[in-house]
Amino acid sequence: MVGSIGVLAGLGGTAHAANALVSSNPAAGSQLETSPTQLTLTFTNPLGVKNTVTVLCNEDTPVSVGEPAVGPDQKTLVIAVPNPLPKGTCQLSWSLSAADGTPDGGGNITFEILNASSGAPAVPSSSVAGS
Repeated sequence: MVGSIGVLAGLGGTAHAANALVSSNPAAGSQLETSPTQLTLTFTNPLGVKNTVTVLCNEDTPVSVGEPAVGPDQKTLVIAVPNPLPKGTCQLSWSLSAADGTPDGGGNITFEILNASSGAPAVPSSSVAGS
């Protein structure tokens, strides 16, 4: 019986773990003086083309950001922030696709904007996520 279970288990497709976050800018839990001009997320594995991001700030208010673009390393998502994020706590959530187009996990980080921006947003410093 054990032998047949092993044979049947071997017939399935190749399983892989969801793509894991390596670093983000801003970093998870960070406090920024003003809004960043872009958000970046770097992952362990190459990304596909079907990736989505959502930014919610202060009581789950959706904030408009640019479409996520896969960087030259194929592992980084870059998201433009055309208008300054509001003062308060923001949550950046993502859903990823693998290079072959299959779903490849998701997650989220939170960070805080300490001051309302009164012009062009500031560029955040690079840092590693606490995930």
